[in-house]
Amino acid sequence: MTTPSATRGGRLAVAAAVACLTAAGGAPASAAARAPDLPSASDKCVGPSPQVEQEPFWAQARMEPEQLWPLSRGRGVLVALLDTGAGRPPALRDALRPGLDAVTGQPANGDCRGRGTALAGIIAARPQTGASPVGMAPEATVLPIRVVDGKGNMSRQAIVAGIRAAVDADADVIVVGGGVPTDGADLRDAVAEAIDADALLVAAVAPQPRNGEPPTWYPAAYPQALAVGAVNAAGKADAGGPDAGVDLLAPVTGAVGPSPSGPGHYAVGGPAVAASYVAGTAALLRAYRPELSQEEVRRRLIATAEPASPAAAGTAKPDLAPADGGSGLAPAEGGPVLAPAEGGSGLAPAEGLPLATGAPGIVDAYAALTAVSMPPAAAGDGRQAPLVLPSPVPGDPARRVAGLVAAAAAVATAAAFALIATVIHGRRRRTRQP
Repeated sequence: MTTPSATRGGRLAVAAAVACLTAAGGAPASAAARAPDLPSASDKCVGPSPQVEQEPFWAQARMEPEQLWPLSRGRGVLVALLDTGAGRPPALRDALRPGLDAVTGQPANGDCRGRGTALAGIIAARPQTGASPVGMAPEATVLPIRVVDGKGNMSRQAIVAGIRAAVDADADVIVVGGGVPTDGADLRDAVAEAIDADALLVAAVAPQPRNGEPPTWYPAAYPQALAVGAVNAAGKADAGGPDAGVDLLAPVTGAVGPSPSGPGHYAVGGPAVAASYVAGTAALLRAYRPELSQEEVRRRLIATAEPASPAAAGTAKPDLAPADGGSGLAPAEGGPVLAPAEGGSGLAPAEGLPLATGAPGIVDAYAALTAVSMPPAAAGDGRQAPLVLPSPVPGDPARRVAGLVAAAAAVATAAAFALIATVIHGRRRRTRQP
């Protein structure tokens, strides 16, 4: 009998092999032409990428979105993405609602800086012939809300406006790609409004600066937010443990997303990528289990996470930072920026978060959807051990068997969920109307 630890260990080994092959040149010759880094320091808008990514990359291999699609593809779920906006590349053409600029209050259906488009692709890109990148939830819908000004700055006021716009749009998941180091009653109120509207708020933690302590980052620092940090192919995060203010980790190594126009791709990095993988997972879960509240979804994602490497509780490591340009946003003076400056992608401490003892775990989308039971959380402990159908090794026959078993075991429940999903979802939306 295969144990959960064995199946998870094998899965991680295969995903790690993808990263090692690419880095060491062991992949096919075509792998040499990798997607270029998203430009981060330019006064010009990002153009189409000349490279269509065709090779596997670790972050997506680690998340295994295709394994979840027999159970859920995110249909009917709206994810509001607060970042740089989104372009209209082929992979996102039918995935996006008309965008909004929270800074100006005007419509925004483009993405000068490019990062928001890449993040939207990580969440919900549709599969494209001849391209390897796909979204976690390829039938979810993304509402791009630009919260960044022309200089790359994100203000608290813009985040507030963006969250409220997402609530007004009845978003099921709200993901904030950055944050600010200043708390404020207006931001606290906006977060409370999102929670009251049953929207799951996913927020990237602060990047690690080259020198000094990272700031407390809002809205990730609020107890109601699901604070997400980055983990690399070695299972190491920039920071972790009870004092790091991180609820959950997700992969970033080798992440690739669509360019703002055309069929090409850019490589992206930083905590916003991790937050986008978690948001996509949440979209799958909210479509599959529509009766769960946002708090139940949040707790399930944390409770079913895989234990991180002991090194995840360490300090920032240079090899965890995205490649130069991978963050997609340039440092700007006079205000906070969404993405780390060159070389930074760390995790920031946040005050007041109800974390479990030890390092935060790595999101496990398979376990989050297929957990058989979820014991009530003890006070102050969000990481109770559930009964889980473990994920089998990619490429192994056991993977297909376990996947079929999981789907078969869940089919009756899934059928019931399908019958009530529209009613529950519609009821939840109607209750939000004034």
